[in-house]
Amino acid sequence: MKVKTNELSGNALNWAVAKCENIKLTFESGNLWFNGSLSGYEVYNPSSNWAQGGPIIEIENIEIRPTLTEGGYRTSNSQDAVSATILLPNGATALDIEKVVFDYGPTPLIAAMRCYVASKFGETVDIPEELL
Repeated sequence: MKVKTNELSGNALNWAVAKCENIKLTFESGNLWFNGSLSGYEVYNPSSNWAQGGPIIEIENIEIRPTLTEGGYRTSNSQDAVSATILLPNGATALDIEKVVFDYGPTPLIAAMRCYVASKFGETVDIPEELL
């Protein structure tokens, strides 16, 4: 099922990130599992686990910041409290709007992972229905 990347959350977002990373997952007992090599199978949750999402942010050079509005910064309970930006390749700069992907989320990891998925797949991504 086609889902807007800026609306992804939970298992659907984590599955889309795994697809970007070419990680094979198993969906069982309400969780996504992957073979974490040394530790065996573990839950894949880069949208809330900094040990999994943090390296993606670093490698992809994703910029994260609080969302600024006319009245100040958004509060943490807002669905767009955090913005994430990723520059697409080919010498993009922050001024090359067509080469920059923006996305938002209630937490830094959710915003960053949505941004990452959008940079790879665009505004929509096909998600298996059992994950929605």
